[in-house]
Amino acid sequence: MSVNQNQAKGKKIEISFLLCLFLGYFGAHKFYEGKNGLGVLYLCTFGLFGIGWIVNTISILLKIINKDNYANSTALTEKEIPSHKTNNIHNVTLEEHKQQLTKYLDINREEFNKELSEIPKVEFLISNENINRCAASDIPEIYFSNITRATNIDKLFPFVVVDVETTGLEVNTNDIIEVSAIKYDVGFRAVSCFTSLLKPQAPIPPKATAINHITDDMVADCPMFSQIASSFSKYIEGCNVIGHNLNFDLKFLQTYGADFSNSVKYFDTLQLARRTLTKNEDVCNYKLETLCDYYNIYYTAHRSLSDCYATGRLFKEVIYDKISR
Repeated sequence: MSVNQNQAKGKKIEISFLLCLFLGYFGAHKFYEGKNGLGVLYLCTFGLFGIGWIVNTISILLKIINKDNYANSTALTEKEIPSHKTNNIHNVTLEEHKQQLTKYLDINREEFNKELSEIPKVEFLISNENINRCAASDIPEIYFSNITRATNIDKLFPFVVVDVETTGLEVNTNDIIEVSAIKYDVGFRAVSCFTSLLKPQAPIPPKATAINHITDDMVADCPMFSQIASSFSKYIEGCNVIGHNLNFDLKFLQTYGADFSNSVKYFDTLQLARRTLTKNEDVCNYKLETLCDYYNIYYTAHRSLSDCYATGRLFKEVIYDKISR
């Protein structure tokens, strides 16, 4: 990136910060950044009741601090300070920024976890019913719906966000070891959740544990998915279904006996994000973590209930972003 581009980018961040600081309650910084949907949302909710305004102000301020630190370290280098001193200055500024960023992320993750813990968990029956695994080739194809400016948002409700953690990527040879769903009502209000660890037919591979941190000891006394498939199907009945890379979750859930209706709609936040955000301009990829970072959603990834709540919040953000463009 050229010096002029850096200066232009820096100026844009500073203007965004001033707008956020003085007019953030009315979403002025969001309109300036071209996020008109979020601007309207902030305007109607007084900066999401003040919380969004505070979080955005801190976030933009950290970007300015990082920019200034980088500029200062570059200027010092150009003055031919001895290399070992230049490295010390650069390392200190990076360390300070890292500490500030870590603190900011920790605060937001704590708030995310607090909200998640307050969602009521439903009780469900564990059945001894033997449900045979369905062949992947027998699963009917599900088509995903799109969001447009003509979409009636209120008709999206109720919907459930679903997510699974598995022992691998192959549905014919791997098992579900955790399943979750969060049900939302009008206004994107999370009203309840369904979640359970599950016992696989074979030991959990170390590679899977390294990702989701679920161990054999954790699932030793848990039911298999076939034992809760009926309860899970009843929980999601009549609800539109949301997920990130939803086809993956549906493939496992249907193979193991969950029922999904043809009379409801299915929305994949991965597909919606691809239609809304430009790769290598807005985001570097469309992973759930990357998209959540773009929309200032900070959480602990790769546990199904946490991923569900993050996806629910992402769904809301992408909707308002998409219909505003």
